[in-house]
Amino acid sequence: MIFKRQQTDKKEIKSSSIYMRIQQPLIILAVLNAFLLLLIVSVMRVPYQLNKNSYDLCQKQVDNRQRYLQSQMTDNWMQIHSLADVVNRTADRMIREEELDFEMLDSSTAECTPLILEVVDDLIRELYFRKVSGIYLTFNTHDLNAEATSGNYKEKTGIYIRDKDPLSASSEKYADLLLECSPAKVVQTLSLSTDRDWEQKMKFSKENPYEDWFTEPYLMARAYEDMDASDCGLWSIKRTPDGKSALTYSIPLILSDGRVYGVLGVEILNSYLEVLLPHSELDEKAFYGLLVSDQAEQREDIDGRLYSVTTKNSPFELWEELSLSPTEYDGLALYDDAKRYEVALAPLSIYSRNTPFDNQKWYVLGAVPTGKLFAFSNRVRIMLIVSSLIIFLFGIMGALAASQHISKPIRDVQQEVLDAGSNIIPEL
Repeated sequence: MIFKRQQTDKKEIKSSSIYMRIQQPLIILAVLNAFLLLLIVSVMRVPYQLNKNSYDLCQKQVDNRQRYLQSQMTDNWMQIHSLADVVNRTADRMIREEELDFEMLDSSTAECTPLILEVVDDLIRELYFRKVSGIYLTFNTHDLNAEATSGNYKEKTGIYIRDKDPLSASSEKYADLLLECSPAKVVQTLSLSTDRDWEQKMKFSKENPYEDWFTEPYLMARAYEDMDASDCGLWSIKRTPDGKSALTYSIPLILSDGRVYGVLGVEILNSYLEVLLPHSELDEKAFYGLLVSDQAEQREDIDGRLYSVTTKNSPFELWEELSLSPTEYDGLALYDDAKRYEVALAPLSIYSRNTPFDNQKWYVLGAVPTGKLFAFSNRVRIMLIVSSLIIFLFGIMGALAASQHISKPIRDVQQEVLDAGSNIIPEL
């Protein structure tokens, strides 16, 4: 009996040995197949390349919008110098003919009304031709720097005309225009509708101080008397009477004798920018904006101020300081409450070199949540991981089945030999 038990143990050992010798290489092969798939994907950097392609597409879209916006800014909206010449020549003539008191121009609505009525048709024609949201004249004949420094802000005369839908066809009776600011006599003469926030003068106070669009071009023209008015032009943000903000370009008004007496400017409302920079082409959760940086040289990381946002989806507020850090995709990233945005920047060349404001670097900014921009890459990554697991599991199952199938005939023959041998051995 002992001898028979030993024979049985030997059968089991040999049978198990054959099964394992066949099974182990097949399992190792299945593991290697799954590992090689992951290794090839890793070496070829498939997820990285997919992310890079997604970012490059976003960058190309932002570049396209930047080119269009820059052409509008430089070739259209900034070209108001001929209009400034008309206003300057008219003011020169009226002062020379004593129809205008220079010193009272910025404080008396009665004094500025004749000048405004002389040039208002030119202003409206320019408003329609340039397809801007608004156009304005703001007069000043006193020491603006002293007023701003002391905080003694004063109301200023002028005219401010608004077109809330600049892309629509112009109206012959100016029915689509609203007066935001003008002397009362101008309203009566032109029969233009007034907005609900209409005022006879432009309101400035400690709560509503002078802004850059007014002070900077004016003071630059005063400081550099030999500089052309166009070189003193400034892009900035203007607070509108309804409490919102608008992109604006303003240049100084200069008489032939060199005296500066105000600024002329155009504005583009944020609602208009939303049409020119539609965020939905990037993603419903994305946003476009205008970023302004004062960095003299562009570094890998960029700090700037957000001057415009074209959608309510943005978690960032107007004027907010942003810090953009470089990413592994040769792009930039922005963080808000641990949420990451992939940012594409395209610089706007809107100032000539060696002009007073050429140190301001303007950018079109397109930002997309990382999860949205790289959603396809993430799906591919998950599919590759799942595929590797499926290959591994099916490989193991195939190895077990193949081992069983190959070893079974051998085990059967081995069993028959062992059974035949045991029959001739006498039992003890």
